[in-house]
Amino acid sequence: MSTTSQHGFLLTSRWYETEHTTELEFWFTSPSGPLRVCIEQPSVCFIPLEEQEKAMKLAGAEGLGLTCRSVELTSFSLKPLIACYLRQEDIYRFHYLLKDWDINVWEYDLRPTDRYLMERFIRGGAEIQGEWLQEERQQGVKFLSCQQGRMKPSKEAIEQADLSILSVDIETSFPKQGLPDRLFSIALEGDVFIEGGVFIEGDIGLRQKQRIKKIWMIGSDNSPEADNCQYVETEHQLLDVFFSAIKELDPDVIIGWNFIQFDMDFIQRKCDELNIPFILGRNQQEVSWRHDQSRITRSYVHVPGRCIIDGIEMLRQAQYHFESFALDNVAEELLGRKKLLSG
Repeated sequence: MSTTSQHGFLLTSRWYETEHTTELEFWFTSPSGPLRVCIEQPSVCFIPLEEQEKAMKLAGAEGLGLTCRSVELTSFSLKPLIACYLRQEDIYRFHYLLKDWDINVWEYDLRPTDRYLMERFIRGGAEIQGEWLQEERQQGVKFLSCQQGRMKPSKEAIEQADLSILSVDIETSFPKQGLPDRLFSIALEGDVFIEGGVFIEGDIGLRQKQRIKKIWMIGSDNSPEADNCQYVETEHQLLDVFFSAIKELDPDVIIGWNFIQFDMDFIQRKCDELNIPFILGRNQQEVSWRHDQSRITRSYVHVPGRCIIDGIEMLRQAQYHFESFALDNVAEELLGRKKLLSG
């Protein structure tokens, strides 16, 4: 297997714990299709060099696998520092352990994936050099995979980025006390690549986009016909056909309005109710959540290989302010248009 380079635009990043180290996982989109890059390396933090011996003893007593290495760094008070390498899940334990002994620990709170990208000045586009394996699983999933690839910034990757995007919306019952929430329909629209395969030679001409419009709705044989609409009998079937479509269409980005706090949250609860896995990620990976401890109603979602964008959150981050963030109101203020149906 030869070493080659791929230029990709970053979609998602995540880390996993192994027995002895931490594995970083990055997903990119590229002219060759989706790219998955995995890097095994421990996480790092820094302590005063003079505290190394005490830190080693404390870590050993707690069973933490600590490795120290000399670095040419100092604190703001110009004290020499030593680099401490551990698994990411152990690094906070190490910090709190040393805090009890009044030992300062620096940079323990940096996400290992963010540190990896920042140290290489990667801000979206990257050139990844390594040995690439074409993954083609039984479920029809296709992508290029690289272990321990080497990354550097790539302006070319940013300029040639061509994202496939799907907009998703669901319709549900209005919550009523004592009654289960019901899922009525799921719709999607967007531009995706006709060919979902991976092209090792990077033949961009083979990756042409197509406009997709699909609606799945719970109904029966007597339900009225509608363009792009397919009826199913149960909520379980509705979710199954939606998950299968996401796998087949393989979007880089999924967008929606109040999409994370409502749509994704609702689908997660419905999957839990029906005891089916919520699989939206590339490589058939499940959706994972991180909940804000300071705001009960605020959650963050991670879908490996797909960027999830909520329209409301994006406008808020861009410092837009509206009397109401209801879609009808925002659309009228920004576009001079309203929803075709309201209520």
